[in-house]
Amino acid sequence: MPIHANIHAKSLLACLTGILLCLPGMGQRLQRDTTKQGFLQLICQTGLFGTGVQQDSIRLPGSIYNAIDIRFGWQSRRNGLYTTLYRHPTFGIGGYAATFDRPEIGSPYAIYGFVDFPYWTRNEKWQWTYSMAIGLSYNFNPYDKEKNPLNTLIGSRQNAYIHFHSRVNHKINERLSISLGLGFTHFSNGAYKLPNVGLNKGSLLLGLQYKTSNEKVISRDQSLPAYNRKTQTDIYWSNGVKNFQPGGAIYWKTGFGINKTWSIDHRYRLGLGADIFYRSGTSNPTGIGNPLENMWSSGVYAAWEWVITERLFMPLNIGTYLYEYVENGSKHRWYERIGLRYRINRQLYAGVSIKAHLHVADFTEWTVGFRPAKR
Repeated sequence: MPIHANIHAKSLLACLTGILLCLPGMGQRLQRDTTKQGFLQLICQTGLFGTGVQQDSIRLPGSIYNAIDIRFGWQSRRNGLYTTLYRHPTFGIGGYAATFDRPEIGSPYAIYGFVDFPYWTRNEKWQWTYSMAIGLSYNFNPYDKEKNPLNTLIGSRQNAYIHFHSRVNHKINERLSISLGLGFTHFSNGAYKLPNVGLNKGSLLLGLQYKTSNEKVISRDQSLPAYNRKTQTDIYWSNGVKNFQPGGAIYWKTGFGINKTWSIDHRYRLGLGADIFYRSGTSNPTGIGNPLENMWSSGVYAAWEWVITERLFMPLNIGTYLYEYVENGSKHRWYERIGLRYRINRQLYAGVSIKAHLHVADFTEWTVGFRPAKR
């Protein structure tokens, strides 16, 4: 292994060790808050990674990677609408480090937020949990025409980190449990710097969890309030950047949209919406067609929203362009959007999402939204 790789591995180990040493103190402070219960998690991963694109110069299918996560989470002991609906989920922050054993890609690490949802429990010994995490990853070795031409997958050092897994937990005693599961991880930069084929990882997970207190979750009242159907209208503005060609200019992209949703229960909403998008710059990034016409695009979509807490929700949109805008980077008539939104108050929210064409990212949207008050 090259000397610089050893230095990097030692730096990552020192960083993760520092986080681990800080966590017990955090856990002790949290333990004093009787409404929350703290957890420390160590998760080891191993598996295969690839892109699903066969023509890449890096032949990834069959490549092995190893990774480690250190997580600190807290679980509410209070009964409320969403804690009851989701069986007292665990929210937290984590650190991740991986080695792909491919110097042309790099050895990334990440910082992220996560949530664990208990799905099924048996005899207080066994529990099936599903988890999702989103954050920022660093230390990729990006594509460079002269210095790193072999990496045709990632064009940036920093990328989004998205992870899902499902695991089975077995409680050894009141504080300690072990787990086994399967996971999926995706790295992408949202097309702000090409190439951006992205990396996908399937993994086998082995975990160890330590509970900072032996108090049980309060679950005396499992009743839910009566559900009242709600109709909501959202107006939002999104901004981001997009790169059309490796080494080419980066363009500002913005979008305005409106949608209307109808809640079907406490957790889910369905709706319809419309978008209009604009790209900056007077030159045509693809060199085809009329530059002015290529700067605009518009579409309509079907919306689904998953309400996670009173403030946090996840939108999923599937839409179609009103016209085909191939010269503007719209390679397909269909587009998708998935992201997270956080309600600042009853009328304002902010969030981030990925707009994509099938499995290829178009751009990352940083969004602010307004929900008019009902009279």
